[in-house]
Amino acid sequence: MLNLRKPIAAIVFFLSPLVLTLALGCAKKSFAVEVAHGFIGNVYIFCGPTVGFPSKPVRVNSLGGGNAESCPGGEADITVLRDGMTVTATAVNWERNGDGSPVALSFNVK
Repeated sequence: MLNLRKPIAAIVFFLSPLVLTLALGCAKKSFAVEVAHGFIGNVYIFCGPTVGFPSKPVRVNSLGGGNAESCPGGEADITVLRDGMTVTATAVNWERNGDGSPVALSFNVK
């Protein structure tokens, strides 16, 4: 009788890292925004000319304004950091031009 345990175990062993890498690569990204110390209020961020996620969190000034090097093409989760802690963004609105490219993002921080 043919013993298939060893070949199957070897295949699983060698494919596991590939599956893990693909799963991590497909994880949903978040658009990170960092607001000023103690900031509460409206945020308005202008998007740069390219579509994609910025390489670092977008910094927002004390008046709630900021500029992003790029913004994601589709709806994306937003992570807002204030004083090193994650806070909730409400009334999130992605503004887009006629072809669907993002031009600005606005939301409220409480």
